[in-house]
Amino acid sequence: CGPVTARQVRWQPLGSPPLPQDRPWQIPLCFKDLGTGQNHCRLMDQPKEVFEFTGCEGPLLPNPGGAAYMVPSLGTPWLGALMAQTSLTELEHVALVYDLRKAYSAGHLSPEQVLALAQGVSGTSDRVQQQALGLIGDMGGLVEGDLRPRWQALLGRLGLVHALEHGWRDDGIDDPAHWQIRRTTLSWA
Repeated sequence: CGPVTARQVRWQPLGSPPLPQDRPWQIPLCFKDLGTGQNHCRLMDQPKEVFEFTGCEGPLLPNPGGAAYMVPSLGTPWLGALMAQTSLTELEHVALVYDLRKAYSAGHLSPEQVLALAQGVSGTSDRVQQQALGLIGDMGGLVEGDLRPRWQALLGRLGLVHALEHGWRDDGIDDPAHWQIRRTTLSWA
């Protein structure tokens, strides 16, 4: 899995005025080897560091479970390899789609890259699809031209799954997650 170069940059939405970063933070970084399931953790205390991991057999998932106070910004090949993984837990998959959303809103991913990466979420759990619906919905006003039909198709495919599964009428289900999915789906429909 090779060395990993990490650098500290304060996250901010695209178009925001730059925020000062006086000194580097101490950030615990963890990466999960998806080949072995082993976590590799290090403390990052420099603005830029290179981490070597030995004994890796698969791609590395940064911030497994999304528990760290960080948003990894990964290159498209790395993200594509992670999105294609079938060994991710639901929590890991939700955290990864959340990281996609944050990377997009910071201007690190284009709408084309996000749509390509988000194509694989339609066969995943409700929570992963709900996070993806939020991501696809966030893109709405910025998707133009030839890309718009692809965006609408993905939004429709994800939204339709939830509309058919969860319906629009009162079905007596009191599960808060069920109602949150309904609200999210309706807001993007």
